[in-house]
Amino acid sequence: MTDILTALTTQTSPAVQLWMGWMALVFLMALIFVRNHIQAQRTVLAMIGTIGGAYIIWFASENVHLFGIIHILIWGPLAVYLWISMLSKKARRHDGDPDISRYRTVKYKAFFYWVCLLFGTIVVSLIFDLRDIILVMADQK
Repeated sequence: MTDILTALTTQTSPAVQLWMGWMALVFLMALIFVRNHIQAQRTVLAMIGTIGGAYIIWFASENVHLFGIIHILIWGPLAVYLWISMLSKKARRHDGDPDISRYRTVKYKAFFYWVCLLFGTIVVSLIFDLRDIILVMADQK
């Protein structure tokens, strides 16, 4: 673990380190909602899978710029799931929902805004991850 943290510190810029801190914060916020929301539960599973996958990639390549591979494999499907389950127009329609009042609660709104924040964070991260993988393949990282 210390080898990975050292590599992340030495091989990435302060701006990237700040972004990684932001990602960690947004993902860890899932713990606030994990009791009542399947999306948060799946996000926690994605975090665990990402950590495990990062270890595998590190031991295979010792290149932190390839961690994007595991992000694409795990976070890509998570982003699609979040879109389908929460953010698409179809998901936001509450036709036939007998308890529509729950969607107006502060607690639910906080959860919805967190999902929006998580989705945006994942999309931006995946763009950077694709760029890093392309640069590694081009022998520029």
